[in-house]
Amino acid sequence: MFTNVNVCYKQMPYMNNYVNSEGSQIKVLNNSSFPILFKLHYSVGGEDVDFTSPNIDPNSVGSTQIPPKSSLITLTIYDNSNPSDATLLYTIPLFFARNACYSVTGTTSSSTCSEVPCSSLGSSGNTCNNCCCCCCCCCPYK
Repeated sequence: MFTNVNVCYKQMPYMNNYVNSEGSQIKVLNNSSFPILFKLHYSVGGEDVDFTSPNIDPNSVGSTQIPPKSSLITLTIYDNSNPSDATLLYTIPLFFARNACYSVTGTTSSSTCSEVPCSSLGSSGNTCNNCCCCCCCCCPYK
């Protein structure tokens, strides 16, 4: 489970060319009672890329691809109940491009975000069975 925005993460230098050589997919399942959206930031070929998903209604899934060789990847999930002022829920660093799936549950006042098996979201076989895990350094939010 991921902590809320009161925790920050420092990315560790890491490159896994085997895992991210084919490109990857990020999926976010909205099992909450409110609409969400996610933003994905990454660097590829020296260029910064920002992707914003469309609104993801309750009981729906949003997804996007991450190109091969992407790095400095950050997934940020927002409560989009008020589209003119979306509320930050979670920031999740991904240390290399990989297939990753997340589920957001709860209410606007109390939500949780967990990484889930992509197969639980009806994945088309584009999953990572032997993914590497990386550690991060946590620090107090300043």
